[in-house]
Order: sequence, then C-alpha cells, then structure tokens
Amino acid sequence: MRLKITIFLLGIVLVTSMGLLGWRLYVLQFVKAQQLAQESQRQQTATFTQYARRGTIFDSRGNVLAASNTADEVFIEPRRLPNAEDVKETAMVLQDILHLPGPEICRLVYDSKNKGYVKIQSGIDLAQREAIMNARLPGVG
Repeated sequence: MRLKITIFLLGIVLVTSMGLLGWRLYVLQFVKAQQLAQESQRQQTATFTQYARRGTIFDSRGNVLAASNTADEVFIEPRRLPNAEDVKETAMVLQDILHLPGPEICRLVYDSKNKGYVKIQSGIDLAQREAIMNARLPGVG
C-alpha cells in the first residue's frame, strides 16, 4: 500500500513538473517571442564610430609611403533579407544612391558564399553615406 502511495505521489510530482516546464516553453515561444527576438537583434548588431588613426609612414627621404585614409563602404547582410523580393527592393533603393545597377547588387548578394556580410561598394562619398543612413534599409550598413 505504501509503495502505491509513493508511486502516486511521484507521478503527481512528475506530471506537475512537466506541466510547469510546458507552461514555461509556451511563454517563451509564444508570449515573449517578439520581445526576445528584438533583444537578440539588438545584442547582435551594433553601430560604432572609428576614431583611431594610424601614423603616416615615411621613407628615408621624407616621402610619404603610407598614410591613414578613412573609406566608407556599403554592405548587405543577406540573412536579414530572407525573400528575393526584399533583396530586389533593397537593390532598387541602393541603385539610385550608389549609381550601381540593381541586378548587379542582387547578383553580388546571391553569388556570395558569406550570408552574413556582402560588400557592395567601397569608398562612397558623404552624400551617399547620408542617403543610405536616411533610407534605413534593413540589412544594409
């Protein structure tokens, strides 16, 4: 008789534990999913300004061999543009800013083996940089 009561109580504890675990999974998957996704995105992406400059390198006659030069570049994160339509829309906006054909931008994205970072153009001017920042395109930096 005592064994039956022990098994019954263990069964209740097990069922209760599984119920609580199931409830927690439900809360994480459905109730807090959007909030957790936003927090994750915020933690994985960051904007930073590079202030450090390297010194100029001269030869023995005082001629400059190498100097620091800041160059902005445009890149796309393909994993943030899951649909082909998203890539096309982004390319259409960028083609007007960068003076680069939209199909060429799409080709760079599709042909890249790195789905986290695809360099589109390097050495853009300040006006292009501002236009891209103001467009606030997802997956473009």
